[in-house]
Amino acid sequence: MGAVDVLRDQLREQSPALSDNEIQERLDRFRVQLADLIETQAQLLIEQWRDENPGQEPEFEDLRRLQTRARMIANEVLSDQLQESARELEEEPEEEVLAYPQIQPGNAVYQWIHENLWVEASRDSDWLAEQLWPDKSPAWVVRAAGLIEARTIDGLPLPQQRNDPVAREVAAAVDADLAKRIS
Repeated sequence: MGAVDVLRDQLREQSPALSDNEIQERLDRFRVQLADLIETQAQLLIEQWRDENPGQEPEFEDLRRLQTRARMIANEVLSDQLQESARELEEEPEEEVLAYPQIQPGNAVYQWIHENLWVEASRDSDWLAEQLWPDKSPAWVVRAAGLIEARTIDGLPLPQQRNDPVAREVAAAVDADLAKRIS
């Protein structure tokens, strides 16, 4: 069973109040996360292949095999994480679930940047990020939408145009976040 299937089953089981559209939105965001992990894993496998085969470049069949392996590893890692988090939720008493750090107004942007506490973006924040940066990757736009939502929670100005100072600030923060994750 793939990671997306595991998440779909968990959402239907643990959150019966979610509509099919809400489940689909969460699955779409998860697919972006899965794609990022597959891409990262493929890059690592290709680097490992080059280390094991100095002076050579992987051929089509090698790349296809490495990409398939990266997909399998990413699916397995995320499936294991989802299953572990489901077990943890089942084992914890209700009071402890409420003890997890919450995004707090006035601190949402700080928490997004420094503590990796991402806010689930609203449709408005998603739309704004998609309009401002249509040429960016889906993972980049998802991160930008989360930061825009954090700015909304904090009552900070939102970007209006791609070249305004707030938009440049959001773009720089997302770029820094992605660079931090890649290195």
